[in-house]
Amino acid sequence: MQLAQLDRLTFFRHLFVCCTFVFVPSCLVPSSLGQGVATTQPSEKESPSSPKIATVTLTNADGNELTVSNRMASWQLGKTLAVAVIMKARGGDEEEYQSGLKNASLIASALKVELPKPPQLQSLSDIWSGREFIAGKEDSVSARLNSKQSSDCSALCRLSADIFFSGLLYDPSEQPNAPDDLQAGINRMLVQNLKINFVNSEFANANNPLQAILPLIELIENNKQSDSKVNLAALNALQGLLAEEFEAAAASASESPTAPLAANPLDAEAKKVAQRFLSEREKARELTLDLKPTREACNKLLKEDVADEVFKFYDEQYGSSEMVIAPSHEHQDVILLGVPSDDLIAGTKAARQFPGGYQAVGPHLQSGHRIYQFSFVRPGEELGLRFDGLVKIDGHWYLFPKLWRAVK
Repeated sequence: MQLAQLDRLTFFRHLFVCCTFVFVPSCLVPSSLGQGVATTQPSEKESPSSPKIATVTLTNADGNELTVSNRMASWQLGKTLAVAVIMKARGGDEEEYQSGLKNASLIASALKVELPKPPQLQSLSDIWSGREFIAGKEDSVSARLNSKQSSDCSALCRLSADIFFSGLLYDPSEQPNAPDDLQAGINRMLVQNLKINFVNSEFANANNPLQAILPLIELIENNKQSDSKVNLAALNALQGLLAEEFEAAAASASESPTAPLAANPLDAEAKKVAQRFLSEREKARELTLDLKPTREACNKLLKEDVADEVFKFYDEQYGSSEMVIAPSHEHQDVILLGVPSDDLIAGTKAARQFPGGYQAVGPHLQSGHRIYQFSFVRPGEELGLRFDGLVKIDGHWYLFPKLWRAVK
């Protein structure tokens, strides 16, 4: 392998700590390598509604309980097992391996799944049996998830595990197009697994998840130098989207639905701001930059203790060419929701219609503003590409997306 062993070992050790719910070589040839796959990008999956989400309660090793979706738990199960398997195959001690299996058993129990008998792992030559244990087609963890939960939960378990396995097994091939080149064959298999499991994971809107997983797929397909940061970025982004998905489902399934918020004269104006990204798609970057928060706007929206920090955060974010609000051509409409900043400060029922991250933002907001979230959706759908933090200050509109990330 060309990547320094220390770099990868450090990567997996770091993720081993983060993977539980205590937060939020010829010898490597598999028995059935496959015949290679097309190198086209995975397409956004058509889905008329969000995936069915059930709630599970996890009890971690410290006895603390955490309520999450079955989809998030399945994702976490794949992560936990993949890290345990990889660390053991790389020479980790038995105690650490058993600890990882114990954490995984707690997650599996909440999902009503009993783990199959774990493999004996003595060296990297055993890594394929480790992957089969987690993501194989027969009596694997993911196969049992498919039986006890759903096919999308099974795919999420496989997807998170395969992101980890690609961090270990991928390396650029000296003959990427040669059908009999060992590393090229492994790389094709990795890409195939990532694509299939991504599609089968059934994200309600696949545009954001696609952007999260695509850099990793392109890195492997283009035979570039391996980079563990790409794997880590994909893991973090997809996990964040699963958390947002759960929040949205919890809000819509509330037993005491919040009454529709009263209309406000600003609502129509805010919707026009968002609709320009549909009618003037060729100006997406220009329109985005027009919403960049100024220092004065930050001082008006936020309290003094965080205003400067927030300004610096968005000054850097908007300075990146990747900061573009770009709905796909399938998105034809805008759904808008506005909430007074006073509700976000007080944490009222109305505030719960916003992403959960605003619970941390509320104490830092100034009163008297109306903050919007807007979603670009396909005709007839309610879920789509969502942005939040649109607010009018002194006659100009600004966008503070995911404001909780700026408020530390």
